[in-house]
Amino acid sequence: MRNNSKILVSVLMYKKDMSLNQQQNNTIEKILYDEQHNLIERMELPNDTAMNRALCDNIFVIFVSVLNRLPVIVCGKPGCSKTSVIKIIISISNLRGKKYNNTYFQTLLELIAVSYQGSKNCTSKSVEKVFKRAQKYSNATTQATILPVIVFDEIVLADLFIYLFSIWFSLSVYNSRKILHNELEIENCKYGFVAISNWRLDASKMNRALYLAYPGPTLNDLQLTAITIHKSMNKFGHVQLNDDVMNGLTCAYLQLCY
Repeated sequence: MRNNSKILVSVLMYKKDMSLNQQQNNTIEKILYDEQHNLIERMELPNDTAMNRALCDNIFVIFVSVLNRLPVIVCGKPGCSKTSVIKIIISISNLRGKKYNNTYFQTLLELIAVSYQGSKNCTSKSVEKVFKRAQKYSNATTQATILPVIVFDEIVLADLFIYLFSIWFSLSVYNSRKILHNELEIENCKYGFVAISNWRLDASKMNRALYLAYPGPTLNDLQLTAITIHKSMNKFGHVQLNDDVMNGLTCAYLQLCY
């Protein structure tokens, strides 16, 4: 899988340098689309999950990046399925190695989440401890079947408060930030690393990771989500809405919120 996923990640990069006609473009996009949905169909998903574009893209990118130990930063407004993807891939334990009932996933590493919440209490030492915790998981087994995954929620808050902490106490900003920067270097990345942010990060971090920025939902995305929510509510006979009402609600939501 590691070699296959590297090929898939490289497809779009090479595509930029190739003079392709529309048919060739469509073929490449179909390959990626089929691979993406083939992967998702193998996973256990929470009930009534709306498989919109954001969720599918995020699952595919994070899955490939984590298994190849490529640090990835997912940025987007609230509601872009950032947290949901972490739950699907790691918390629900779709990737749990030999313990999973899918023969393909049994060939992959078991993921163990090492979570860290960005907040005003963040310091460079606390960030360093996260990577040490991941190292302990790696040292706890002699078999190369476990991959710790650092899940850094609201990384932009951590970066901001580490910066302010450094100024207030006359510490070197470089020394405070270099821990995270060093760990994000591709050649140094020993674990999976997924950072989530509602806000754009500085270039020094974006250049050290695969940066996935999601612009926001389309009308089709919102309609799919609304239909899925409506179906889950209809199981208990709570709400009955016709298609015109559903379309009107999604259009209004898109105009108000985006």
